[in-house]
Amino acid sequence: MLTSRQVDKLTRVIMNSGRKETARYHVYAALEIIKRRQYKAWLKASEEEKSKIELDPFVIARKAIANCHPLMKLQGVTRVVSKKTSLRHPPPSAEPRRASDAFSYVLQRGSVEA
Repeated sequence: MLTSRQVDKLTRVIMNSGRKETARYHVYAALEIIKRRQYKAWLKASEEEKSKIELDPFVIARKAIANCHPLMKLQGVTRVVSKKTSLRHPPPSAEPRRASDAFSYVLQRGSVEA
């Protein structure tokens, strides 16, 4: 069985009540669906388009997670001038937090479409 560090992390994120095998089954089933769709598109494509189509589902999953990384987060700041004012400003997000947010965004989007 092929594996990827990010796919293993995604398995742990979607795991419910300690059922890691069930979560792993669902992740690999989703990767299989991605692979079949890409292969169908590859069969229909012309020769020049075939080289542009990615068939490896792990690469596609990594790109999807990378595309979901937020660059900034909103953080509340309280200023006291004449009144107590609460403002929100966007500082850069730390890399571990960005990865965690990306996995949760992918999970939320997948549960909406399911």
